[in-house]
Amino acid sequence: MICIPIRRKTYKSALETFIMAQKKADVIEVWFDEIKDLTDENLSKLFKTKKVPVLYKYQDGKNFERIIQFKPEFIDFDLNSSKTLINKARKISPKSKIIVSNHDFDKTPETKDLLKVLKQMHQKGADICKIATYANKISDSIRMLSLLSQQNSSTIMICMGKEGRITRTTGHLFGNYLMYASLTPRDRTAEGQLTVDQLTEILNDY
Repeated sequence: MICIPIRRKTYKSALETFIMAQKKADVIEVWFDEIKDLTDENLSKLFKTKKVPVLYKYQDGKNFERIIQFKPEFIDFDLNSSKTLINKARKISPKSKIIVSNHDFDKTPETKDLLKVLKQMHQKGADICKIATYANKISDSIRMLSLLSQQNSSTIMICMGKEGRITRTTGHLFGNYLMYASLTPRDRTAEGQLTVDQLTEILNDY
């Protein structure tokens, strides 16, 4: 499944992008906590236009109570989030799938350390584990794909950077639950991220 992230500062811009992205995405990730003029009315309007599943990327939590009431299909919590918070989300929106994520913007840790991170994610109650690291060399990406292929539960493993692009274009072959792609080049939320048109063109060749 292709997931398009939406990162906007105003509700108007977020809604416009949300509507456009639904034409090309299987899932829409919305960075709600960065929308400065988000209101209950705005949230209601946005969710009423929803045609594909929504992924709420939890950040500072200032909108958590309001957004969770709309029962987004996915909620992404950082690994540092408390288990109490994650359990609260489950109680209010039991059908939402919980993604527990961890990012390393400098390197790809050793495989044994990545395994420890996956274990911690499961302990937090993750339905889906997501690890994103920075690939300094192509072998980092190969290790990530190898580890991904060994997982028996829903997992997302991505490498950022030029050397990580292979994980974005072939990850689905190794079991990636979601593949992230931006709507346009200026909408990229991570280094090495392809646009949805670029990714779709590549996937059509498989």
